[in-house]
Amino acid sequence: SAFSFCAAAAVWVVFTLQDGALIALRRAPWVPVENLLYGTLKLILLVALSAVVAPWTLLGVWVGAAAVVAVVVNAFLFGRLLGATTDAPALPSAPRVARFSAGHTGAAFIAFLPDFLVPLLILAYLDAGANAYYYAAWTIGLATRALAVNIADALIVEAAYGQETFAQLLRMVGRLFA
Repeated sequence: SAFSFCAAAAVWVVFTLQDGALIALRRAPWVPVENLLYGTLKLILLVALSAVVAPWTLLGVWVGAAAVVAVVVNAFLFGRLLGATTDAPALPSAPRVARFSAGHTGAAFIAFLPDFLVPLLILAYLDAGANAYYYAAWTIGLATRALAVNIADALIVEAAYGQETFAQLLRMVGRLFA
């Protein structure tokens, strides 16, 4: 139904934003823990629901696991991390947020279009075997890209705090990538 789709989209947005929130609060080591929990829950749900033959079962596995992780991580974020901060930063104005969001959405769409369009082209023009080989490489590449984005986000947060020099931070990033 339309309601289920909108709820699933909302869950996915919250789940996706949690990585950035953890990084912004200087809790980047929790991001892999969150992703490990998500992967484990997906596997458990996949095995538990493997006998269910329905078109939306696989999506339910992904979104169900994301919903559980979103609740757990948000309880951690709002219960422990955000309650511990004493800073009262000024919020940006609504037009400034809208301008940033419009620019960021446009750039993200252009950046991710090749990531998600090429698999569809492979699927449309080649056979299932070629698609299987491409999918394996695509999955590894996309995970590597996500790792790079999260490390870059952490670099920006740490640079904003200014406790280490930028050169020290770049060396740490180099070690993480290595």
